[in-house]
Amino acid sequence: MIPNPTLESVHSQIQSVVYRIAQYIGCHQRSDRSYSFGGRQFPICARCLGLLIGLPLPLVCRINVAAAIVCLLPLLLDGGTQALRFRESVNWLRLVTGAVFSLGFGSLLLIACVRLWNI
Repeated sequence: MIPNPTLESVHSQIQSVVYRIAQYIGCHQRSDRSYSFGGRQFPICARCLGLLIGLPLPLVCRINVAAAIVCLLPLLLDGGTQALRFRESVNWLRLVTGAVFSLGFGSLLLIACVRLWNI
């Protein structure tokens, strides 16, 4: 199949914009910590991808304060032990802990908003 130059150009432009957004939010975009698709590195690392995937979860998965706090722990343990160089994490774990962290953090924000403003 012959590649479509117009489609390739649009894809490159979208990827460039997403890379800039990822840099703005502080993603390190390391190739060893990012997924690849079709021979191209995904513009954000696995953990940041998990955090983004997890953003809508508090709207569909209602959990209480205790469960939300527990959801914060996996990322803190995974990222903390990696930062202290006790071990090296893997991308699937970064992705999952990022999504679970977003569920917990977003749920805490949602609970706080409901309690503060009776939404």
